[in-house]
Parts: sequence; structure tokens; C-alpha cells
Amino acid sequence: MVLTVEGTTLRLAALSSKMDLYRHGEHFLIREDDPDFAATGLETTSYVLGAPLFRADTSRVLAVKGELTGGLARAFTDWIG
Repeated sequence: MVLTVEGTTLRLAALSSKMDLYRHGEHFLIREDDPDFAATGLETTSYVLGAPLFRADTSRVLAVKGELTGGLARAFTDWIG
């Protein structure tokens, strides 16, 4: 998932929708009932696995499905530190 676009660099994060593996406080939850969920491009509630985050040049990414925006982006920034 794309977290932010910084010039020609994307910040990417690994995520999962396997809720039986979700750990509160360790993972960042992205709920499908969140007002900013549509921009994520996800189909169901999912979570970011946490650090490490990855950086990639936009020329190396074939497609971007979605990104964190609005309140979700702010909450993630607070969560990741």
C-alpha cells in the first residue's frame, strides 16, 4: 500500500486482511467503515504490519491501488512515529 508520495518516491507498507492474525497496538487497523477507506483501494478491513516501511521510485511500481488519505493518513503518521 502507498502511504505517501514524496516527489518521485513512494512510501510503501506491507499489509494483510487476515484478521485472526491482527494484533492491537502492533498493527495499524484500516477499517472498511472509516470515512477515508475508499481511497485505500482495499476491499475489506485490513491492517499495516508495521515497520519496516519501504521506499520505491515511482518508475519501479507497476500500479498503485490506493493510498492513505485524510484522517487515516494522520492516524498512521501518529502511530508509526
